[in-house]
Amino acid sequence: MERTLDVGRGLDQVVVGEVVDLARVEGSDHLFLARVRGGDEEPLDVVCGAGNLFVGALVPWARPGTTLPSGLEIGRRKIRGVVSNGMLCAADEVGLGSDHEGILLLPPGDAGAGLPLSDLYPEDTVYELEILSNRADCLSHWGVRENWPRCSIARCASPTSA
Repeated sequence: MERTLDVGRGLDQVVVGEVVDLARVEGSDHLFLARVRGGDEEPLDVVCGAGNLFVGALVPWARPGTTLPSGLEIGRRKIRGVVSNGMLCAADEVGLGSDHEGILLLPPGDAGAGLPLSDLYPEDTVYELEILSNRADCLSHWGVRENWPRCSIARCASPTSA
């Protein structure tokens, strides 16, 4: 086993936000002011530099007081004279990948505004394996399962034939 990745840890404070309005920040060529709704409360303004936002987008929203999985504490900040209520997050900022090209866009229909992101992405562990060509016994799921106990992971039950 090359490494393990913890996925979905610390996402209970990040919520699904719906972008209800989007405008450029005055005096900036790359910043946007997004009005974001996170449930039943009134929408709040969030300043964002990502160009992939659009009205109706569902996005991870770290509201003021949130601590991201990286340990970064999110607060209310003034950016170019505009108060930003938290941060809209890219995949790498919430530990759901390495992409930082734009805000993580959540699939429509899977979540409603205000839902904790941990409900969409529950905690899990990903095991990254590097199977070498001299280990033909590990080139199938069954072979990997048989070798799992050597990696100090509990033994699985053998399948039964019908």
